[in-house]
Amino acid sequence: MTKTVLMTGCSSGIGYDAAHGMAARGWRVFATCRKEEDCARLWDEGLESFPLDYEDEDSLREAVAETLRRTGGTLDALYNNGAYAIPGAVEDLPRDALRAIYEANLPGPITSDIRQNSIPHFETWIDWRGSARVDQYENKLIKRLYESRGPDRFELPADAVTIKLAHALEAKTPRYNYYVTRPTYMMAALKRLLPARLFEWVVAKG
Repeated sequence: MTKTVLMTGCSSGIGYDAAHGMAARGWRVFATCRKEEDCARLWDEGLESFPLDYEDEDSLREAVAETLRRTGGTLDALYNNGAYAIPGAVEDLPRDALRAIYEANLPGPITSDIRQNSIPHFETWIDWRGSARVDQYENKLIKRLYESRGPDRFELPADAVTIKLAHALEAKTPRYNYYVTRPTYMMAALKRLLPARLFEWVVAKG
């Protein structure tokens, strides 16, 4: 029997690759996007697609209802790829910013262009010029957000995530955690091997 998966944030990047990748593996994929034109494009590419804006409760309810209508009331998997981040030190994030992240990213599920899509939220919430970490913002984060348009040092192609997703959905014994990039493997190893204080020191050094 064909298994079904509902995916968010499928217009580009990781979500786009995951939708096509899992469809190629025989899954019935419901590849959702925030914009109608992106959904139409995915339909033309052979995917079932309809709108889902994870920050809009009505859109969430309609997408779930549409999914269950198409499947007859069942769903095997949900892949919450849609999300956004607010770059900045934790102490510089106001309560409303933390609330916005929580409400958007946790209760429900931006496309996968995470850097570009984070800029408006950074500009809305972070007073970096008034931060005690202003030097770090100027020397690192600002350049990374606004000047860098190429891949990060350890950035991998989108299908690196799709490979992990396929294992998580199809393996008889899925792993508790899936690491993708080299730094995630390194940090996981250090967390197991180092005392807590030394590990936090390494993290603080960046």
